[in-house]
Amino acid sequence: MKTESKHIDATEQNELFYTDLLQILRKENSLLEKLLGNYEIQREALIKNDLQAFVKNLEEQQILMWEADSTEKKRKELLENQFPEQKVDELVLTELLKDAPEDFQRDLREERESIKMLIKKVNLYRETNRRLIQKSLEMLNYRIRLMTQWGERFYTQNGTQENSMPKLVNKKV
Repeated sequence: MKTESKHIDATEQNELFYTDLLQILRKENSLLEKLLGNYEIQREALIKNDLQAFVKNLEEQQILMWEADSTEKKRKELLENQFPEQKVDELVLTELLKDAPEDFQRDLREERESIKMLIKKVNLYRETNRRLIQKSLEMLNYRIRLMTQWGERFYTQNGTQENSMPKLVNKKV
């Protein structure tokens, strides 16, 4: 009788583990969806040169990143408690799926595939936004150089105005 109760306890514990794991994966999936939406809004702000929207977006993004870090820590703690003899970084969801009860396998696979797809999309948006920021900085530096060159030609070293207007176009060809 005692061995049966231990087996039931182990089965219940195993189901609790997979229930908790599935809940955490769903939370991570939800956060990735929000992060993807955040990157989409960020791209629009970059394209429109809307600095206020961009800064607001960055603040929201930081909150999402904190939530994601917190959820990842919960997942790692859950895995460490379930598999104390293994390193958490070496545990792969594909391996956990093999040992999962039948009724959890489909849901876990769906969450895994959704997370993989969302991560690819987030990385694509992140790279695109990084390039947009880089281009914006290059354009800003170009404009600053033009303005400083204009100012250097128009004003003397001591700050007094020169008599002749600088020529923007060289007529000699």
